[in-house]
Amino acid sequence: MQRKVRVGVIGCGMVFAADHLPAFLQLHDVQLVSFYDIVPERAELVKNMFAEMLQEQIARLEAGERPNQTDSWYWSGDNTPQKMIAQHQETLQMLTVHNTAEELLDNVDVVTVCTPVRFHTHYSVMALKRGVHVMCEKAMARNWYEAQQIVKAAQDSSALYQLNDDNVFLPRYDTLKNIIESGHIGELQSMWIARGIHGPERRAWFWNPEWSGGGSLMDYGTHAVTSLWYLVGFDAVPRQVKSLRIESRMKTRPLEGRIQKVKVEDDAHIRVLFEQPNGNWCDAVIEATWSYPEFGEKSGAVNSFIRIQGSDGEATGYTDEEGKDYIRVEKYGYGAKLFPVVGNDDQIGYTREIENFIQCVRQGRESILNERVAIGTMEVMGAAYLSELRGRKPVTPEEYREFCQSFVQNGKSDEEIILSIIHELMRPYSEE
Repeated sequence: MQRKVRVGVIGCGMVFAADHLPAFLQLHDVQLVSFYDIVPERAELVKNMFAEMLQEQIARLEAGERPNQTDSWYWSGDNTPQKMIAQHQETLQMLTVHNTAEELLDNVDVVTVCTPVRFHTHYSVMALKRGVHVMCEKAMARNWYEAQQIVKAAQDSSALYQLNDDNVFLPRYDTLKNIIESGHIGELQSMWIARGIHGPERRAWFWNPEWSGGGSLMDYGTHAVTSLWYLVGFDAVPRQVKSLRIESRMKTRPLEGRIQKVKVEDDAHIRVLFEQPNGNWCDAVIEATWSYPEFGEKSGAVNSFIRIQGSDGEATGYTDEEGKDYIRVEKYGYGAKLFPVVGNDDQIGYTREIENFIQCVRQGRESILNERVAIGTMEVMGAAYLSELRGRKPVTPEEYREFCQSFVQNGKSDEEIILSIIHELMRPYSEE
């Protein structure tokens, strides 16, 4: 019998505690056992939260209740309630808060990096050099120059890397992907996605470009770029990027209890041209904003819209009055049809991204969100910022890489180069 895959987390803040932590309860081949944060109390808090979740589920299983797991495979085969109780009890005995990241990496097979973006490269490279598989929260890094360090470490390591983008693993994207590949709407021609909230104002590091690399585009734009690239196919190539508008609408924000000036954009609209393997082009328009006034962070609501157009029809995300999700497909000249999205909820994306990577580790194969896709997404966003800086002229990923390389000088450290790139790209917002 194979040993469960042991997972540790570096970075026990809100992103992990609220979104990733519950996902581990849905998985039977994984044991989340190790915790590390630069604030030890935060790691201890999250460890205790997970222990309470495990104990609650044990109590429900012992009472004969069936936890509401999101995937049928959770209960497949011989994964009985009795075995789940035994696994949870074993996990409880293994939960450990580590004093250093190095100590954690010595005790796990996989690490999930959920720190602010500023530390993604440091911990990802550290883990890969030690042969520990890495799941890293988006974005991959603050810019291309920094991201390439992870790519090199992954290429030199026996361990695997995955960019954790839960959106790609949501059932709505499975449904859209199936519609596209079935040929129901003909040759894929254009895509439009809009994502936004009013925030995130409780986490000031998101608004600090030296920590985040950028604003709403780096945050929600990463989701949008990666998701649309998945739909058109990762064998397509992003050839050109143009800023339609990347700006700061709100010059000040109530960040961590006080009004502060912000130095990143809160509203971004960009266009990406993908070249498909057959030579055809697909035009993608992306909107990523933190300035939707009707959506507050307290409610957790996210405004999201997607439309895919082909030569024979179009597909649009649709939610009915009962809150059920569908993909509305209109075939030109033949009317519309609703395709139900089965099992769609926001939490399942986190569960499925972890399960996908564990299967990759077990089978020794690359994730669909490997380092090539991760740095490719990084290049698209960087090219968009450069396009805005150059008067919204189209920019290729190659031009963006050349821009980053232009900051390399003798005597400059990598961190100095990275910050120089950030300061130049964020200059339009910091100077306002």
